[in-house]
Amino acid sequence: MAQLSHCIFVYAEVRLKYALFLYYLIIVITIINFCLKSAGKDYHSLATAIKAIGSSWYRLSDSAWLINARENPEQIKETLARHLRGRDELFVAEAEDCSGYLSADAVYWLEENINSKESKKITSICQRDK
Repeated sequence: MAQLSHCIFVYAEVRLKYALFLYYLIIVITIINFCLKSAGKDYHSLATAIKAIGSSWYRLSDSAWLINARENPEQIKETLARHLRGRDELFVAEAEDCSGYLSADAVYWLEENINSKESKKITSICQRDK
């Protein structure tokens, strides 16, 4: 019986390690967009919080960011909500099946940060002519 329980324990340990391995492989491109409408806008605090979430980030504009994150949009929203006041707005979504015209820097960032093992895809992102 002791040998059987040892086998079950080893099997459970291998499954846990495999699950953790998969967790670290799955990184999703997430879009964050915000509008700070309240008096005393603190862009620096929010920008610092956004940068801390993902392993990599790209600032599309003053209020739009792309990040590489393991957290889902709900978790990211809760993390960033601490930096919002009054009428401030925040939108967080996973980038899935996207299309657009972006700068060469943005296209490069996307190409470097898209996880090829993921089922999600980002298509038709074109470099904007200068």
